[in-house]
Amino acid sequence: MKKSALYILAGVSLWACTAPYTIDGKQAKRKLAVDGFISTLAGASRIILSYSSADFSTGSTEFVNHAAVTVTDEDGIITTFAPEANGKYVAQAGYAAKVGQKYHLKIIVDGGTYEADDTLFPVSPIAKLDFIENSPNNNDNRALIDYKYQVRYYAEKQAGKNYYQVVQYKNGQLYSRNNNGAFVYSDDVLKDGGNVLPVRFRYKKDDVARIDLLSISEAAYKFYNDLNNIQRNDGGMFNAPAANPVSNVSNGALGFFQASDDSYKEITIKP
Repeated sequence: MKKSALYILAGVSLWACTAPYTIDGKQAKRKLAVDGFISTLAGASRIILSYSSADFSTGSTEFVNHAAVTVTDEDGIITTFAPEANGKYVAQAGYAAKVGQKYHLKIIVDGGTYEADDTLFPVSPIAKLDFIENSPNNNDNRALIDYKYQVRYYAEKQAGKNYYQVVQYKNGQLYSRNNNGAFVYSDDVLKDGGNVLPVRFRYKKDDVARIDLLSISEAAYKFYNDLNNIQRNDGGMFNAPAANPVSNVSNGALGFFQASDDSYKEITIKP
């Protein structure tokens, strides 16, 4: 998942301006940024809170460690998420969300109340993983020359319209490069791909690859698409000014609260 600081990537888009522009500090409001994730995978759920900058300054993220955070399911069961460090809040050991439930997030901090809802849809289980040799197109980059194996996952298309997020791990660590954005798609892609799809980042020999396939709601799909578009916006004169993705968190907060079913498998790259 992306750090909450990414949700404010494009609060101001001035690169296309040719005339001097003075920022009005009164227009830059400090906002709560929410990176919320609950999962059917025990122990994977967490809420990360931070504040955006009020003056467009750069520097370390201002994490929020003093909020009251709860998640409530449709049966009225309230789960408290306790603070750890760096704005991260977690539930009790073994907590796992349930498919088909609608979840309600509530955050109380600094005199404000922030709420969000998301529904947890089932994911199509990953049937298996395999890999093929598929060298990077840019062989001039010697650092990537050994990363020539592309992992593929097999999953059946479910009935109806569904949305997914793919998360990659390499040797036990989250695998991402250069803020490439979230990998999300609708299951039309899965059907068109014959129920087999390659993942984005390649691996080298003896790497351990883990692929997580997550269900996401349509609102989450739209949020991540908007976020990806912001990251791809180079600020050129023909690009529209960037805007924050539409959040599902109330009271003007940034970010998103996501509920996901999780199917995952691992494979070791042994050519």
